[in-house]
Amino acid sequence: MAMNIRIASASGFCFGVKRALDLTLEAKNAPGGAVTYGELIHNRDVVRKLESEGVSVIDSLKDGAGKTVVIRSHGVPKSFHDEAEALGIKTVDGTCPFVKKIHRLVDGFSRDGSPVMIVGTATHPEVIGIAGWCHGPVYVVDSLETLEAWETQHLSADGHFNQPLILVAQTTIRLALWTSIYKRLSEHTAHLVAHNTICKATSERQTSAETLSAEVDCMLVVGGPHSSNTKKLYEICKKNCEKTYFIESAADLQMINLLNCDNIGITAGASTPDWVIDDILNQLKKISNS
Repeated sequence: MAMNIRIASASGFCFGVKRALDLTLEAKNAPGGAVTYGELIHNRDVVRKLESEGVSVIDSLKDGAGKTVVIRSHGVPKSFHDEAEALGIKTVDGTCPFVKKIHRLVDGFSRDGSPVMIVGTATHPEVIGIAGWCHGPVYVVDSLETLEAWETQHLSADGHFNQPLILVAQTTIRLALWTSIYKRLSEHTAHLVAHNTICKATSERQTSAETLSAEVDCMLVVGGPHSSNTKKLYEICKKNCEKTYFIESAADLQMINLLNCDNIGITAGASTPDWVIDDILNQLKKISNS
């Protein structure tokens, strides 16, 4: 069963994730050891690897007393930093620099109480963190439908939003969603300040996955089940390739029927380590040679 296996040109760990992991591995040697506030990244293999090296996950800052607390790559609200300082807890900031830039944007813009709109998923840690740096009202929209619902509540009688409004994006959303939200909002908002804060690496990863998925018989999208950017990759690939599968590790391959799949494409989310991709490649080669 000969297979032609291709990997998308932009796959796996991004700069921000690698930086957060490197900071965590360095912090584990600090006096008292280290813990991460929430899962460092949305990948269970990485979380298990860190736990095996003595770095556990905490959900309350008080549980980090006597240890170095690493802030996950998604970032946290300003209140977290204030609480850590009040408790005298040492922190290492693993927030992705591109997310940190969004924090500075909304912090500065909303100092006078001006509202902020975030294009993203309201329950995602990154969005929660961004919202926590805003000083005025915060609106989160994840589709044109939710924007329309917002408009019915906030537009004036003449169909406009008359306050200054800053628009930013969760770094992992699809460009098409950002464009549609921005276009519609600009028609009704006189004082709109829009910053497309989608990570460049995210855009490149989505573009390469879209291209590859149109050229193969089967597409494997690798990442953690809670990874937002991996879910987006799956949605993109599924439109081009019916046989698109969301997997987390090589063990998941046994649940996939690869019959008649001569050309297989692989893409991976920003939180997927190289060793997971390598394991999948090795398993596919074994299947191909069997």
